[in-house]
Amino acid sequence: MGSFLTMAPFMVTLSALILFFLYLISILRKFMSKTLLPLPPGPPGLTIIGNLHQLDMSDLSDHLWRLSKRYGPLMSIRLGMVQTLIVSSSDMAKEVMKTNDLNFCTRPVLTGLRTISYDNKDIAFSPYSEYWRKMRKICMLNLFSVKHVNSFRWVREEEVFNMIDTIKTQILTKQLVNLSETVMILTSNIISRVAFGKRSAAYADEQQEVIQLQKNLIARLEKNVKDMDEFYQQLIDEHLNPDRPDIMQEDMVDILLKLKHDPDSSVNLTFDHIKAVLMVSDLHFTNP
Repeated sequence: MGSFLTMAPFMVTLSALILFFLYLISILRKFMSKTLLPLPPGPPGLTIIGNLHQLDMSDLSDHLWRLSKRYGPLMSIRLGMVQTLIVSSSDMAKEVMKTNDLNFCTRPVLTGLRTISYDNKDIAFSPYSEYWRKMRKICMLNLFSVKHVNSFRWVREEEVFNMIDTIKTQILTKQLVNLSETVMILTSNIISRVAFGKRSAAYADEQQEVIQLQKNLIARLEKNVKDMDEFYQQLIDEHLNPDRPDIMQEDMVDILLKLKHDPDSSVNLTFDHIKAVLMVSDLHFTNP
């Protein structure tokens, strides 16, 4: 009884603070609703959790479709404190994705993605801007053009022949053939040779480390990024080495380094820009 009486003033104070905090949030929301443009109709939500308590997560798409029948093809809900628009018709989707695409094309800036993309210097996670348009132009003209992709046809053919030889050997020695793993290795080797100039087996240990690091990204984000940065810097240093053997075909790193030293380039590329582009090319390793 004594401990309960001792805790009673604390609980009263805590409850009062929580109520005061909720009151401030409600006042702030009312003030912001007057200064911002009106939102589309939607179900009313609670102060902190919004409409989370009203969503049927077991069949979310069907639940949102039924809500759209009541509130319309463009509906506003709150996921916690995040205001969200739900589009439920083809006509409204055209308005969002085509007519007003520039107003909706930028995704939310997340800390993890911003960190691994060198402060949004890549093209996959960078917000829509003049910088993104220039980087996209550089990549499309110099890395992903039809001419450049076709120039690596011999790489694809060579790796396919290697895969066939591997399968033949496994069949002749009566080994089990794991097609999923074989195709994954084929894809990995092709992308590695095009992007980095060597097969993935040449840096298999580092590759596995990168895979493991990316899987644990949330728990060890800063250390992971440091380790990935060292991995990409090692690739760049290898390409900058004057004693590097002559190559038959320029890979992505070679092209990006050439653009870095091009005074006429529309973007002043840094090593971070190059690493950010390489990071996107390497993301396929996270889904073996």
